[in-house]
Amino acid sequence: VVKFMVQSLSKVGCPFTADHFKCIRCDKTRSGGFAPDHGVVLCQNNLMEQSHTAETMSHELIHAFDFCTVKLNLDNPKHYACTEIRAAALSGECRMIRELQRGNFGIAKHFQECVRRRAVMSLKQVETLKGGVSAEEAVLSVWDSCFNDHAPFDEVY
Repeated sequence: VVKFMVQSLSKVGCPFTADHFKCIRCDKTRSGGFAPDHGVVLCQNNLMEQSHTAETMSHELIHAFDFCTVKLNLDNPKHYACTEIRAAALSGECRMIRELQRGNFGIAKHFQECVRRRAVMSLKQVETLKGGVSAEEAVLSVWDSCFNDHAPFDEVY
């Protein structure tokens, strides 16, 4: 997924190179982040497995793709919620094996519940969402359109 996302970023006019990745020490609540001016930040002290590192890179590259293609405004809670929904859905972080590793198990609509939970969790790490909107409200307000937006992927499994 990482290679595909890097290629997709190049195709839409936002080439992403190794220089766009930075490794730093972070608090225990984060695995990575994306900042338009700096690129992808990977939390070296919190990424212990290759699969978790790749998943984190994919998640952050989806934010980069969104920033490049839709002129993402992170001061807009709906934009922020949308990119978090997409990153949770498309990065692989809600695959069944990852959910089992986290101790979460469900059958019916479990993927959707994971995406919703992970998007809300990410939004709650933002100090203050503009407009006094809660993380849950922001995610709910854009859920249908953003959950069903799979760009640059053709489909999601």
